[in-house]
Amino acid sequence: MSVLVNGSPTKEFMVEKGLRQGDPLSPFLFVIVTEGLEGLVSKAVEVGEYVGFNIRRACEGSWKQVWVIKAILRGFEMVSGPGINFHKRKFIGINISDNFMDIIANFLSCRREEDHFIFLGIPIGSYPRRISTWNVIFSKIKSRLLDWKVRLLSFGGRLTLLKSILCSLSIFMFSFYKAPKKVLKEITRLQSNFLWGGAGERKKMHWLSWRTICLTIEKGGLGIRRVRDFNLALLH
Repeated sequence: MSVLVNGSPTKEFMVEKGLRQGDPLSPFLFVIVTEGLEGLVSKAVEVGEYVGFNIRRACEGSWKQVWVIKAILRGFEMVSGPGINFHKRKFIGINISDNFMDIIANFLSCRREEDHFIFLGIPIGSYPRRISTWNVIFSKIKSRLLDWKVRLLSFGGRLTLLKSILCSLSIFMFSFYKAPKKVLKEITRLQSNFLWGGAGERKKMHWLSWRTICLTIEKGGLGIRRVRDFNLALLH
């Protein structure tokens, strides 16, 4: 392979090292490679071959748009090497008739996706102000707080688990959506009950207020993140 420097290829060299799936550097390599895909899409928009979706105005789907999408993906495949497996791909149509959607799916050899779906654990297309949208987070937290786990852990063990795992379960959701007050209150209740040795609906005495618990160690707290502050920090 060779590297393009200012538009000119360097001398070719043999590739001797690679990255395996799961390697910490793999996501960074993926980002670098997809920069080329972003460039192809931007160029298509620049020359007027493709019109992006704009929520502030009506957008009309057309065969030209479909052809351009397929040409972009095919061009990306030829340049970068990774093949596009259309049989595993899904697409979503907004304000497009079912008949046209079926024709596009047949043309692209892929499947249709519903308006609401889960992507990387995040509900897409759901209204984040609804409590039911956050049920996936409640379920994950509760699954980690089984009664037998609580009985086997000391206070220090529960604190470590709370900081390292339980506070991280909602990172993806908190990065995309601002949680309603009821959601924040329920997550806080689950965390607080777990810290003091409760499990499920079984409660134990809470010897300190949660506000005090969330203070830094220097100020007399335990350094646990407040979910509201954590949510706002990720959104910004």
